[in-house]
Amino acid sequence: MLKKIIAGVSILLILIIAAVYILIPTDISINNNLTVTTTDAHVFQFLNHQKEWRKWWPGKTVSDYNYQYNNHLYTINQLNNDDVLITVANPELTIYTKFSFLSTDANKVKLNWNSVKTSSFNPINRFETFLQMNRMKKDMNAIMLQFKRFIEDDRNIYEMDVRISKVKNSTILATNLVTQQYPEMKKVYELIEKLRLEIRKQHALETGSPMLNVHQTDLKRYEIMVGIPVNQTINPPKNMLVNHMVLGGNMLETTVKGGVNITRNAFNQLEKYKKDHNLVSPAMPFESLITDRSKENDTAKWVTKIYYPIF
Repeated sequence: MLKKIIAGVSILLILIIAAVYILIPTDISINNNLTVTTTDAHVFQFLNHQKEWRKWWPGKTVSDYNYQYNNHLYTINQLNNDDVLITVANPELTIYTKFSFLSTDANKVKLNWNSVKTSSFNPINRFETFLQMNRMKKDMNAIMLQFKRFIEDDRNIYEMDVRISKVKNSTILATNLVTQQYPEMKKVYELIEKLRLEIRKQHALETGSPMLNVHQTDLKRYEIMVGIPVNQTINPPKNMLVNHMVLGGNMLETTVKGGVNITRNAFNQLEKYKKDHNLVSPAMPFESLITDRSKENDTAKWVTKIYYPIF
C-alpha cells in the first residue's frame, strides 16, 4: 500500500514538473499593447522626458530616473526617439523592458511595453519566475492605463480645458485701431464705449460681452479690433463695420483668469490644439472680456473666454 502511495505521489510530481516545462516556456514574455488618442509629439513629451514622468506616474516618485509602483522599482536606463528602456525590479526578480510608441493614424498612437526573461531549468524557480512576471505584467498594464488617462486629458496637454462651442451671436459691430504698442485697457474701453453709443443710437441690444483681438504685425505695429455682438443688423458709421459669423459654426473655447500674459498663452495653446487636430480657422480668434477691466484693476481677477473659429 505504501509503495502504491509513493508511486502515486511520484507520478503526480512528475506530471506537475512536466506541466511546468510544457506550459511555461523557457523564455517568458510580457507584451502589453494599448492605443491612445493623441499625437506622437505629446507621447514623446511625457514619455521620453524623464522629468515629465512625475506628472502622470500612478505610484511614488523616487527620483527623476526611479519610480515605484506597488512592490516594483522602475528605473529609466535609456531615452530614445521612439522608446524608453526601463529596468523593472523587486527583491526576487529583475527584468529589462522596452516601452515604445508608434503613430498609426491621425491622433492615434500605439503603445507597446514588452520584455522577455529566460527562466531557470529548475521547475520551482521557473514557476516562481512565471508568477513574478505575471504580477509585473499586471502592474505595467495598470501604468499604461494611467498614462492613457493622463495623455487623453486636454487639461494635461494644453494646461487648460478646451471644448467645442457654437457661434450664438452672428452679428458684430466692430471698430479697429493701429498702435505702436500693446493697447492699454483704457484705450480698449474707449473703443468699446463708442460702439455702445452707436448701438444705443440705433436702438439695438448687446447680446454678449465685448470682443477683442490684438494682432502684432511687426515690432512696433499692433492692429486692434474691438467688437460687440448685437441682436440686429446695424448701419455702421464711417469708422465702424459689421462683421458676420456663421450662426451655429464651431469654435474652440476656453476660459482663463489673469492678465495679458495668461491670455496670450491661452491663444498659443489653442493654436497648438488646432494644429494637433488638423483644424482650419476661417476667421480670427478673439477674447471675450467677461470681467469689466475698466472697473477691475486687479488683473488676477480678470476672467476671459478665448474663442477660435474652426472647421
